[in-house]
Parts: sequence; C-alpha cells; structure tokens
Amino acid sequence: MNVEPFVRVAELGGFTAAARRLGVTPAAVSKAVARLEEQLGVRLLERTSRSVTLTPEGEVWLEHARRALDTLQAGRQRLAEAGAMPRGEVRVTASPVLGGVLGVALSGLVERYPDLQLSVLFSDRLESLAAADIDIAVRLGSPADSALIGTRVGATRRVTVATPGYLAAAPPLDSPA
Repeated sequence: MNVEPFVRVAELGGFTAAARRLGVTPAAVSKAVARLEEQLGVRLLERTSRSVTLTPEGEVWLEHARRALDTLQAGRQRLAEAGAMPRGEVRVTASPVLGGVLGVALSGLVERYPDLQLSVLFSDRLESLAAADIDIAVRLGSPADSALIGTRVGATRRVTVATPGYLAAAPPLDSPA
C-alpha cells in the first residue's frame, strides 16, 4: 500500500505539484491515489477541475498516513546510520613515541563510535601486519613493505635537545647523531 502519493497530493494541494515532488507524472500519482482508495474502499479526495480537497475520510487517513511515512523514514534513517557506524574490534599498533598523540586521537574515535573496541599495542618491532592480525599500524617514515598502503596522517620534526649543563661540559656537536 503506497500512501506517499496521497500524502503529497494532500500537502501540496494537487496532483501536478505532488508529481513534481515525487519525480513522476501526474497520471502516475492519480493512479496511485485511485489504487489506494480502491484498497481502502473509501474516497479520500474530492477532485474538481480546479481543486483537490480531502474528504472527511481522507482527513482521518492523512493523519495516519503521515505517521506511517514518518515511521518508515525514521526506520530508513536508523538503517543508514547502523550501516555507517563502525563496530567490532580494531587492532592498532604504533611506535611507543607516538603514544601520547595517538592516545588522544583514539579516545576521540571511541567516543564518536561507541561500538568500536580498540586493542592497541605499542611496539617498535616491525612484523607482518597480517600475521600479527593488525588492522592499522601507525609508524614514522615510509612503509618498507610495498604491499602496505601508507597514508600520511601527520608530520613531525626532529629536534636535538640537551641540558645547559651537558652543553657546557661536552665538546660541540657536529651532527645530531
């Protein structure tokens, strides 16, 4: 039972406007409304050459049809959201030096997607991601394995630091080795 053409005719005041909104011909809307009236066994609309008005039965049916359409739309929305929401376990490995930065990023991810369970391993050991059952590896530099797909997620810069006491006592540095 297709109630949307009837609802659109009632809301927009005519078959042509409803057809435009639905992306079909006015004849298709007229046939859909006629089929609905036949299925219900009542006349929902009074049609004249100049106007379309609701019958008393049409007013009652419109209220229920709108609720039905709203419920269907809410159901479609929930399905779309459920399909778009990540869920399940994601195994992540990262270099320990990235722990502080990664921790902040991952906490935001878990807040945004509560059905996501993260397992995080901090290690500098390079191993086969597939063999270790790792979904995501966050590393510094380019991947050595050409089968991996690397995506730049940030940039770092190296800085050599030392205490004033060390610099006063040690010979000058030639390189940051």
